[in-house]
Amino acid sequence: SEPYRHAVSYHTGSKATSVAFNYLNNPRDDRNSFLAVTNANDETVMVFIGDKNGSFYTDDFLETEYGQSFLISADFNNDNIPDLAF
Repeated sequence: SEPYRHAVSYHTGSKATSVAFNYLNNPRDDRNSFLAVTNANDETVMVFIGDKNGSFYTDDFLETEYGQSFLISADFNNDNIPDLAF
């Protein structure tokens, strides 16, 4: 088995409060993962896209209202594509 990689830190914003993990698009197609992190003080959700090698890069952030504290990722509309709710 491969050894563990060194720890990597990612800037998420101010007062990260919740993390969601899932796969982009159809999970059976590319298995490309993403992480989403809520930032209560910045009123944003940071989105990190997996590079399929165990690392992530910052793709974009979503502006929210009222400093969201929680988020969840699931297939809410049964289209086999993960959705993100916060």
